Amino acid sequence: MNDTLQRRGAIAAAAALLIVALLPYVVAFLPRIYFDVDPNSEAAAQSAIAFGPAFAGWYCVIAVLLACLIMGWCVLLRRAVAWWAVALVSVGIVAQMVHFRGPDDLWYGSAWIAGACLALAAYHLCQLPGAGAGARRWIIAGFVAVLLPLTIDAVWFVTVEHAETIESYQRQQQQWIDARGGETVTNSQQLYERRLHAPDFIGNFSLSNVLGSLTMASVLLGTGLLLASPWRWGRPAALLVSVGGAVTLYLTHSRGAQAAMFAGLIVLLAACWLTGVPHPRAGVSDAAHGRTRPWHPTMSIRVRRWLLMAMSMGVPVAAVAVVLAVGAMGPSPEGAPISSAKLTLLFRYHYWQGASRIAADHPLIGVGQAGFREQYLSAKNPLSPEDVRSAHNLFVDWISMLGLGGWAWTALIVTWLLRATKMPATEDDHPPPVGYERWLPCAAVAAVLFGIQYVIKLDSLWWGTALLWLAEALGFLLLMGLLVAGRINRRWMQAGMLAAAVGLIGHNQIEMTFHHMPSVVPAWMLLALAAAGAPSAAKAKRFDWVIVPLLLIAAVMLVVCVAGPVTRQQEHLAAALRAIQSGRGQAALAELDASALSVAGDDTTLRWRILLRLEKAQALAKFGDARGAERVRRETLALCEPAAFGGVDSFRLDRWRSNVHEALGDLDAAIADQKRVIERLPYSLPDYMRYADLLAEVGRRAEAVEAYRDVLALSAQRYLDPAVQLNDEQRQRLVAYIEQAVGSRQ
Repeated sequence: MNDTLQRRGAIAAAAALLIVALLPYVVAFLPRIYFDVDPNSEAAAQSAIAFGPAFAGWYCVIAVLLACLIMGWCVLLRRAVAWWAVALVSVGIVAQMVHFRGPDDLWYGSAWIAGACLALAAYHLCQLPGAGAGARRWIIAGFVAVLLPLTIDAVWFVTVEHAETIESYQRQQQQWIDARGGETVTNSQQLYERRLHAPDFIGNFSLSNVLGSLTMASVLLGTGLLLASPWRWGRPAALLVSVGGAVTLYLTHSRGAQAAMFAGLIVLLAACWLTGVPHPRAGVSDAAHGRTRPWHPTMSIRVRRWLLMAMSMGVPVAAVAVVLAVGAMGPSPEGAPISSAKLTLLFRYHYWQGASRIAADHPLIGVGQAGFREQYLSAKNPLSPEDVRSAHNLFVDWISMLGLGGWAWTALIVTWLLRATKMPATEDDHPPPVGYERWLPCAAVAAVLFGIQYVIKLDSLWWGTALLWLAEALGFLLLMGLLVAGRINRRWMQAGMLAAAVGLIGHNQIEMTFHHMPSVVPAWMLLALAAAGAPSAAKAKRFDWVIVPLLLIAAVMLVVCVAGPVTRQQEHLAAALRAIQSGRGQAALAELDASALSVAGDDTTLRWRILLRLEKAQALAKFGDARGAERVRRETLALCEPAAFGGVDSFRLDRWRSNVHEALGDLDAAIADQKRVIERLPYSLPDYMRYADLLAEVGRRAEAVEAYRDVLALSAQRYLDPAVQLNDEQRQRLVAYIEQAVGSRQ
């Protein structure tokens, strides 16, 4: 195959990888579109300007199929498959597929598989001799150019959108509360309002720390390009987006990401000093003729490489050491002031404690994402006031949720980080693209990304936001074209990639970028790009074609286990929502039951199946059909059995069974069910509160007093976060009941 065809094929593959990796930057992905609020509320009638679970499932299938095509292309070009990496990725994929049961496993697990497969493909593509270096540069340029749309969105959010969101919420506050069936003051509402009033830019990622992590990595990439690019166009463009990215990072208020960027900059400079990167004042042509001003000390190459590996590994190790040190010091006494930074690190330590207990109990295949969320509630530190779905550490998450698969992925990431410390043997880059070969891929990537964004957000656009959209699309196109222009110094670029990988892994010792569904694919790809710094000269073997059917099998499994069932579930939920809004309750029940058959274990679907049946039983009883009402009540209780919930014996079933018994007037049965809940969740304040309230309602005052005392003790134990303690009104009610009950006894 001639060099021109290889180069163009590699550029096309790079453009496809960019589209898949950058799509979450421009459009949000939401785990739930239907029944997030009351179906009869005004909020339910508004269309979501985001992708839902069905598209997310097919997005992951497309990502794996793209990985299959790219791996096939690489084998066709005689690039040997790195079977050690394939084996490590495969162990994690198998462990994840074992846990494909509930919505959480499908939502997060499919993205984890897609991210690992795409990273594997990007790693092989960028190691192609000749064409691979060009493909890698295109992908890096895209990750840096996307900083401009992020910067524009961040400035718009801080100056306009945030204030408008708060004003809109205050106008519709009571309607918002009623739509979620809440009270005027609840802990969940307090947490929501606390996050709402925080001016943290989150973009489309829902979490400011996750966006900060990806932004930090792109800023470090931009810094590497700034030093590696020629002065005429590339360096001013890299400077512009790097400064804009730094502004965006500041507006996320993610102190961990800011600290990680500082550590990454130190690693970048150390890489230049230790590996002989020429002084930035020496141009690429000077470097090619040996007229450089080297920064490296007079020590052997092996010693310099070992020092760089030690520094690179030292950043994540230091992050872990800081958390362990804060955890060893323990929390401050109740009432003593504690800084928010120390509190954040202490909470991470608590997360790790609970996750380590889960991992110790399930060392082989872990517990999956849904299992972690449920088991953490009983495994966590009693002082921890938070109930989380992630340990906020990529390695701890993988090991506790995937068992041996998590260990395999940990070995892969550590190996890739160490490989990223190897600088290219030559400093001069291959000839850059010119003419249509330069601008056509940029235009294709920009058109697909911002075209999709326009279609999704069309209903919410007005002339001001439409102009912003146009500026972002054209700015991305222009900057990406400038960043791939001219020859660059490959060692500087590799130093920037290493810094980005170190910062990303270091920050994700305390964050969840590799857990959060929208951020998984770009995070994995950034690490693969850093590891693929040097081209591979190894030739493909005949059996290397096996990688293609292996990835096809993974794609088929995602279709069968994720995309297909979730698509059917969303279709049934959409039909159920329309039926409820049109007053056809029986049709809505049929659609909800069908959705539960498509994807089992969905707590929200179960909730509405129960509520609609209780309403139906009440209506039958009202019209004198006692037998029909009793039959519907039995059906409702049957929904709370494990067999109707995907075979999972969850505390949520006991909780729902208790709610149903209470609604049917059988308070003794409700108390028995609620007691099983608190036995399984010994630190759940709301469940203890409900148990005590039920005891008080039936007049079992002695037991109620003891239960209320337990509630007060649990609330006091949550002093690290007052927002999740009892509020003053609740505390006064409990104290008054205890005093009255004790006084009447005396």
